[in-house]
Amino acid sequence: RLGVPRTCRTSAVLCLKTPPQRRSRFFFFLATKVSEEMSDFVWAALIVVVLTSLYLWRRKRFSLFKEIGIPGPTPSLFSGNLTELIEKGAAQSFEDWIKKYGDVVGFYNGAKPMLIIQDLDLIKKIQIKDFGNFHGRGVVSPISKEHHLGKLSLINVDGERWKDMRSLLTPAFTSSNMKKLSHLMDVCSNEFLEVLDSLHDQDKAFEIRAVFQKLTMDVIVRSAFGVQSNVQKNSEMTGMNAMIKEIMESLQQFRTGWLTFLVACLPEFSLLWKLAFLLRERFMKAPSDNIRYGIMPIIDMRRSNPEARREDLLQLLLNAEAEEGAAVNVHQLTVGYEGETSQSESKSSGRKRRTLNNAEIQANAIVFLIAGFETTSTALTFTTYLLAKFQDVQDRLRSQITAVLERDGKFTYDNVFGMRYLDQVISESLRFYPPVTGFITRTCQHDYEHDGLKIPAGMNVVIPPYQLQHDPDLWTEPEKFDPERFSIENKGSIHPMAFQPFGNGPRNCVGMRFAQLEMKLTLAKMLAKYKFLLDKRHVEEDHLKLGSSFVFCYPLEGAWLKVKKL
Repeated sequence: RLGVPRTCRTSAVLCLKTPPQRRSRFFFFLATKVSEEMSDFVWAALIVVVLTSLYLWRRKRFSLFKEIGIPGPTPSLFSGNLTELIEKGAAQSFEDWIKKYGDVVGFYNGAKPMLIIQDLDLIKKIQIKDFGNFHGRGVVSPISKEHHLGKLSLINVDGERWKDMRSLLTPAFTSSNMKKLSHLMDVCSNEFLEVLDSLHDQDKAFEIRAVFQKLTMDVIVRSAFGVQSNVQKNSEMTGMNAMIKEIMESLQQFRTGWLTFLVACLPEFSLLWKLAFLLRERFMKAPSDNIRYGIMPIIDMRRSNPEARREDLLQLLLNAEAEEGAAVNVHQLTVGYEGETSQSESKSSGRKRRTLNNAEIQANAIVFLIAGFETTSTALTFTTYLLAKFQDVQDRLRSQITAVLERDGKFTYDNVFGMRYLDQVISESLRFYPPVTGFITRTCQHDYEHDGLKIPAGMNVVIPPYQLQHDPDLWTEPEKFDPERFSIENKGSIHPMAFQPFGNGPRNCVGMRFAQLEMKLTLAKMLAKYKFLLDKRHVEEDHLKLGSSFVFCYPLEGAWLKVKKL
């Protein structure tokens, strides 16, 4: 009787009274019935075991910070803290967590554990002193690393491959090469002034970030892709401009797709996600693929006609070269005002030269597009908003700009970089409203310890610029906009690790000089001709309302200004 369902036992008693031929059919039916019920039980038990194992595995995964004694927000077993990051933005999430848990916070970007660090001594070790143990970028989508171009870009490569590529790209952004690009920015900024003329004639407030986005798009398309753009005057987004806008919108809104979200939350199914990515790549073209098809003929044309060189960023990438196998000091790869790298000095050794191939040029041109479009337009927006809010600063800056223009007759690389107060205003704006929120990240290569804090190998570390640059322990009156912080007399008192608009160390922003030149030239030209005023919707507010993704910070409701001709 044991193990036989009651219905079957009743049927068995009845079947004893039936003929033998019918009895054999009955026993076959009985065996089938028991087999089906046992099969259902086995499958149900298997599902329970799998789900229980997955639950215990996920619970173990999300208990890492408890085990090593690092405080942080409670993660969900599905998405970690990623849902909160998406809903509130990285800037606000980091702010809330640091206030609640302190200078070291553990959180989960999906299933990936990450550390927020505000300890300046540890930050210096991570970015500079012990860079060899933290050379990886950290926050990079596994999908991006699988993409045939994405895996070749500077932000996705690590180790010796990163060092090799950085040594090729860093010389392209020296001051001497940036001077060659200033004429392109000059053309774009002149068109920008014409746009401001038309906005002035309309005599009403306008959202200035949208205007700056078209300017920076124009600059990056002309310089990085060698393409003439009419984006500033053309309200219709077509061709490459439309593709660029689509890429940037997805980045800004933290929406790189359902696949990216699932990859972050459920890395256990990595093989399934890779298959899904391959299928998506096979049947759906991404905007970056369309840009690749647009830029390839330009690269081919320039390679086949080397004598017809143009002075733009694309040509600098084509010209980039370095010695194969040459020893490289990673600290020489840090981009700054000093310590230029001279390509010409290293060409006499006779060693074989390494250059960027076509795929690497395409991959990095797209990276420069992303970095140069959104961050610079947002930084210009924040700076202009602050100048409109603080008219005394705007007037003082204009006095310096006017004096230089009267002396030299035009703006050049040298004279805009020579304007001390302009540099102070931009630096204070980048401190007050940093356009980058959570992308200053590094990966720990080997187990590391600092003052009792243990960082396991593979852990990603985030350095939060907004929180560092508004910390009252590091800055006097951090909520006050004061360009005098960065004067020659006061600048020395600023801890270098407390100011992170471009990151620090060998993996800082390689395009820093490019962005600085674009900002300084644009601000100088527009302030020499116009006065900027806040629209009434901003007059009473203390701060702009900010939105943020994991990468960018931006004015949530825009920055609305009025312009007045001088």
